[in-house]
Amino acid sequence: MRIALDLDGTLLNTDYLFKNILEEQGMKYSEPTSYGFSNYPTKVKEEIIDRYKHDHYSIYALPFYRGAFEKINEWRGKHELYIITARHNVEKTKQFINALLSVPFNNIYVTHNKLPLLKSLRVDLWIDDNPFDLIKIYNSGIRCCMVRHKYNEHLEDIIPSVSNINELSF
Repeated sequence: MRIALDLDGTLLNTDYLFKNILEEQGMKYSEPTSYGFSNYPTKVKEEIIDRYKHDHYSIYALPFYRGAFEKINEWRGKHELYIITARHNVEKTKQFINALLSVPFNNIYVTHNKLPLLKSLRVDLWIDDNPFDLIKIYNSGIRCCMVRHKYNEHLEDIIPSVSNINELSF
């Protein structure tokens, strides 16, 4: 099976980043309730976007969600895996992922338009947290699974969901 996974919010726990930014600005953490961070003040939202856009060191310090690392390693020998992210720096992202996984992982792609890449890779399953991408990809005929967050829970009746990829088995 060809399985493609998003990185941030799917494999990596972005709550750490959001919490740090809020605390730096003297605010208490609250989980995002919209994918575009509309429940956060503009200054916080801009800082989150800026850190990703400008490759801030903090995006390279995010931990895996509990069990995600083990699940990736379990699937590596059984399935063809791809990590597809919207981050900006391909090489830095590859170095970061490979350092986290401790074993070279070559199927890492960076794109903001994931659907054409998923189709060209002939992916059987897409795992993501982005509600906009999930709907578009699901409607294209690609099987999807959603990592559940407050900002995407409205899709649970449409797209199968898990709280963590370690719940998945094939």
